[in-house]
Amino acid sequence: MKFLKILIRGGSWVNKGGEAMLCTAQEQLSSRLAGARFFTSLPPSPIAYNAAGRFSPTPETNGSRLSKGLLLVRALRQCPKLFKTMFSDSWTTLQAIAAVNKADAVLDVSGFAYSDDWGDSYAARTWVYAYYAHRQGKPYIFLPQAWGPFRTRSVARLTGDLIRWSPLVCVRDQQSMSYVEELFGELDGHMCLTPDIAFRFQPDPPEVGEKLVRALHVRGGGSPLIGIAPNMRVYERMPGSGRENRYVQLMADVIRWAWRMGASALLIPHEISFAKDPQDDRFLCRLIKDEVGDGGPVAVLDGMYSASEIKSVIGCIDLLVSSRFHSIVAALSCRIPAVVLGWSHKYVELMRSVDMEELVLDYDKSKPAYLLDRIDTAWKRRQELRSRLETRLPAIEDETGRVFDMVARLVTEGVQ
Repeated sequence: MKFLKILIRGGSWVNKGGEAMLCTAQEQLSSRLAGARFFTSLPPSPIAYNAAGRFSPTPETNGSRLSKGLLLVRALRQCPKLFKTMFSDSWTTLQAIAAVNKADAVLDVSGFAYSDDWGDSYAARTWVYAYYAHRQGKPYIFLPQAWGPFRTRSVARLTGDLIRWSPLVCVRDQQSMSYVEELFGELDGHMCLTPDIAFRFQPDPPEVGEKLVRALHVRGGGSPLIGIAPNMRVYERMPGSGRENRYVQLMADVIRWAWRMGASALLIPHEISFAKDPQDDRFLCRLIKDEVGDGGPVAVLDGMYSASEIKSVIGCIDLLVSSRFHSIVAALSCRIPAVVLGWSHKYVELMRSVDMEELVLDYDKSKPAYLLDRIDTAWKRRQELRSRLETRLPAIEDETGRVFDMVARLVTEGVQ
């Protein structure tokens, strides 16, 4: 019996959303493809060691010089366009050849990478993998992610090739689909609109999150708990540095609002770097805590945590205020209402999927009064919003399950 080998590209152990997507893809497809092996180019994770253990490392370009040379010659003969990429990025080309050669299928869980917002460098690297997989007759499948806009010529050209070569391109919001249709015109059936796969990501049991919250001594006397998930990318976009940064001051205002409501505040990082003294979300959480001072109960989830631990913590809060996309997905899937301060169309579209787009503000148009008004509205209506999520989420989870049914079928058909 042939056991399928599946390469998953994208994802991250540093970004908890990337970790959630990696683990969800592996979990869901393992239940549909008996004996399948999964591998990724990410290094072993000191945080998510249990999750990382589900993956094998990407096959290296090892072996004798002769065997590597023969593999390269054969690949270049089959795929002449790789000559150009060999000169511009030989390492990516060699890695793509080695990895795709050992895989039966490639899944892309990049989340949000193919857009003018990120330039053409990542799209160019993906192009090498997708082109070689296409010429080898192996499916390169894009799991649900945000796309566009594509006003930059190089981004549009590269993304156009990726979409044409893929047997399944999943788009997670209507605005992204509009960007794709604007660029490519009428699309055939290999494009589909589907929710983010992290709606199916399984958190650690509730007692794990409860234990972590208790250890912070932030929720005295059973008071409500407001979670705040800030985003370094928004901090970088806002004027000022350190505690003078406008975003830091906005989040401090949110904490003061929580105190006025008789609630405690918990700052929740969703990007946790392994580097020494990193400027990740923990750094930002500390800045916000320093800015707000000692006027009330506030704590930082300031350690090395897996995505499943953080989602378990999010399940313990009463309301989330966030600029991190997948922290919002985590909250909504736990039936926790969220107020969003975003920087891309993906935030509005996510909240629209649960009929809560009125709770989204754009970071560069936000004033403290506007943001606090939205939070106050969500707080007063939190039971109603929870009920709305209870009604809406089962259909979203079912749709996500059907995505993995399609992927399993495509992968299985591709090796027959």
